[in-house]
Amino acid sequence: MPRFSIVVPHTEDATYLRDVLDSVLTQVFTDLELILAGSAPGSDAAALIDEYAQKDSRLVRIEVPGNTPAEGDLSVQRDHGAARAVGDYLLLFDSDVLLVPGALEALDDRLTELGSPDLLLFDHERRDWLARVTPSLDGELLAELEAVGDGSFTAAAVPSAVRVAPLLWNRVVRRDFHTRHFHPEQAEAATALPNLVLAERALLAARSVGALDAICTQRLRRRTVGRWMEIVLNEGLLTVRGYRQLLESFATPQGRPAGTEDELRALVSALYDEMFLSALATLQRSLEAPDSSRRRFLVAAAESLRAARPEGWTRPAEADGLRAAALEQGSYLRFRTVERAGTTLVKGRKQLRLRRHNTARRAIKAIYRANLRRPVEKGLVAYQAYWNRQIACNPEAIYRKAKELAPGMRGVWVLNKEAAALAPKGVRTVVAGSRAYWELMARAEFLVTNASWTGDIVKRPEQTYIQTHHGTPLKKMGLDQRDYPAATMNFGRMLDSIDQWDVSLSSNRHSTQVWERVYPSGYTTLESGYPRNDVYQHATAEDVARIRAELGIEPGQKAILYAPTHRDYRKDFVPPLDLEAFCAGLGDEYVVLVRAHYFYGANKRLQLQSRRGVLRDVSAHPSVEELALASDVLLADYSSVMFDYANLDRPIVVHAPDWDVYKESRGVYLDLVSGDPGDTPGVVATDVEGLVEAFRSGAWDSERSTKLRAAFRERFCQFDDGRAAERVVRRVFLGEKADIPFIPLDERTPAPRPSVARSDLDESAKAHA
Repeated sequence: MPRFSIVVPHTEDATYLRDVLDSVLTQVFTDLELILAGSAPGSDAAALIDEYAQKDSRLVRIEVPGNTPAEGDLSVQRDHGAARAVGDYLLLFDSDVLLVPGALEALDDRLTELGSPDLLLFDHERRDWLARVTPSLDGELLAELEAVGDGSFTAAAVPSAVRVAPLLWNRVVRRDFHTRHFHPEQAEAATALPNLVLAERALLAARSVGALDAICTQRLRRRTVGRWMEIVLNEGLLTVRGYRQLLESFATPQGRPAGTEDELRALVSALYDEMFLSALATLQRSLEAPDSSRRRFLVAAAESLRAARPEGWTRPAEADGLRAAALEQGSYLRFRTVERAGTTLVKGRKQLRLRRHNTARRAIKAIYRANLRRPVEKGLVAYQAYWNRQIACNPEAIYRKAKELAPGMRGVWVLNKEAAALAPKGVRTVVAGSRAYWELMARAEFLVTNASWTGDIVKRPEQTYIQTHHGTPLKKMGLDQRDYPAATMNFGRMLDSIDQWDVSLSSNRHSTQVWERVYPSGYTTLESGYPRNDVYQHATAEDVARIRAELGIEPGQKAILYAPTHRDYRKDFVPPLDLEAFCAGLGDEYVVLVRAHYFYGANKRLQLQSRRGVLRDVSAHPSVEELALASDVLLADYSSVMFDYANLDRPIVVHAPDWDVYKESRGVYLDLVSGDPGDTPGVVATDVEGLVEAFRSGAWDSERSTKLRAAFRERFCQFDDGRAAERVVRRVFLGEKADIPFIPLDERTPAPRPSVARSDLDESAKAHA
């Protein structure tokens, strides 16, 4: 029997059905059956299901005769599908709910870990017709529930569990448990229950409940022209009445969950809180609905709230007092009066905040102008990286080298509020846009950034602006972007900004030529190498071993660093590689370290895959240089990290599935996939199968890949000899004229590969034994 039975009720509408089928049948975890239950023979949906069933025996279509479902009500179909299921666990979906990649494997791992609980709650998200993803509000709560005791609990013992969104598709239930509590003889009665009641009844009846803080499902939201407010109010009233029905069932032996009197009182109170808050939320979401419709909702909701109100209940703290009181009284007139007063108050507060903000801006500008008249403070250096996001990259390497070679200089980092709060002790910081920031920008002798500064900076003649950049250009940059569809910048403002540069760093002749053409101005190019790459020439075998141990990489494992770049034609981080299939094809010999581009925040799907051990999500790791040192090979696409990584003289594999699209939308300076020496750093693959073959065959570290890498290094690693930061500090900060000669490429000794580092450490240990 399969591990999971996934039941999907359907009508004749096939709009999202292909997406639903693909999301289930392409899961890496294959021990499943997919049951499609509907009453639409001859429809597009039935034809599509039959098409899939011919290719995959795990899919079964069930006809539900004589049933024409009401709009949005597919409970009869779902019940028939559940009755035919034979899996250990049931997932009861709607026809527009998808499984996210890796979901079943994560669910199986957690169910096994908990010893097969009756029910497991998990997280979900919603995606609208514009592909905008809205996370649920359950993540923090699920994390708390996951940490309860040994991980298993009952709703009576942990009443906060009822605050998890009451959906059928954010929980998996053991089939024998479902059959006992919702068996076929009860089908007609169960069908009359709203989904909310069915979901919560299962939670309340379960003797063992678990939680998983991972997004496993995604609901696709349709566009509803002209009916949205009506749908909001109707669904809101169904929710309120569902809670009422659930609470009233506590009076019957069948509906009363197990638990002590105190536990049941707490449970009733928690459910009523959710009922009350959902009514308030519906009124808040329906502001654009006609008064008559909102009035009907409020009156009906108030009647249900009064009927179900438990003795001694007190209003939850998060309920707005005056609105809540009006709802309890069932007075729409009072509710609207409070609402209008609140709107007026909010407008007044906004206007007051705006006046204060404008006053503060004028005051700060006055402070800035005043400081511009004061002398520049010698030895004061302002540092910034990646638009105030972190302490990193070339500016950080220069900052550290300046502390060593010029300890009298005072470095201050410009950060956003979040980054400033995380700054290490002893590091001086200012928050971008603050008074201290403008004082610093007016008086610092040196301005060091790899991006651009916040606000309209007026660089003084006595100040030196150092543009470090943060990569070697593969894609078109600066003025070269004008003819490409991905270009969105204001080129006039860009030229005004580069006119302030005094020094532009370069790590190779290719970069020098590109920067001077696409950023035309009167600055001086310093062919110093990139300071952030110095570490690759100085790190030791001990450093490599330490970083790998901190990352949990097992001795003997080959670590692949995968750091895909940002696509201008994509809004969110969507890995261009099927990571599940790639990792499965590699086997245990390899571990894949995935680092999403810094433009994106935390990615729940990567976190889910990391949690299951499929890969390691290292997106939050503060140092890409450390990740490179820990790895055996770089899996690159079009990220400039490949140029830096080449300094380690370790293999580089290129994954280029969308090269033509990337090349046409953004423009490029070299043909990365040509296989020509100097353009291509190693093996190239365009699909998962080709990548897996490159690793399993050994082509990734072959004689040909070594020759390609050597030509690539000769072209792009000219100046990165481990002394770049020293060149900047001595030449720019200290004003020394003497050049520091470059170490030839064949005389450099980059950090040893992990296999060599491990061997060196073993030999050293033997020598000291």
